[in-house]
Amino acid sequence: MVIRKATQSDLAMIDRMIPKVFKESMDTKINLTDETMQSMSRALVHQGAAYYIFVEDGKVKGFILIDFKKDDIAQHDYGFIYELYVIDIYRNQRIGESLLNFVEKIFQDHDMSEIRLNVYANNFAKLLYQKLGYQERNITMSKEIINKES
Repeated sequence: MVIRKATQSDLAMIDRMIPKVFKESMDTKINLTDETMQSMSRALVHQGAAYYIFVEDGKVKGFILIDFKKDDIAQHDYGFIYELYVIDIYRNQRIGESLLNFVEKIFQDHDMSEIRLNVYANNFAKLLYQKLGYQERNITMSKEIINKES
């Protein structure tokens, strides 16, 4: 098993998977095209975020997209996780946990004292984050309203 920074060919494979990643991670119907979802991830990489992949037996089994950020209000740097994905057939093998522990070490090596991420309330990955010590920091609430036709 190895976790390494994604190569150009890895990025092409991830790019093809992005629509599935988005759809699985959200508990709401999204009206974005596959191209729009892919463009969003590509833009993050272009701006400095980096993908790391989990490879075992020559197979990519999962990946994570991270970045270094600054909290302008608290005036400190922190690590941010945009995406964590484990391919369906490799789930429940501690791959997600391995990826999270790996990037925690990267952030520690860069003197970061905090890691942040966003997760939808019904995303099953939330249980993994909680198991590893992640805690709710902000809560976004919403209410669906129905427009009545007059």
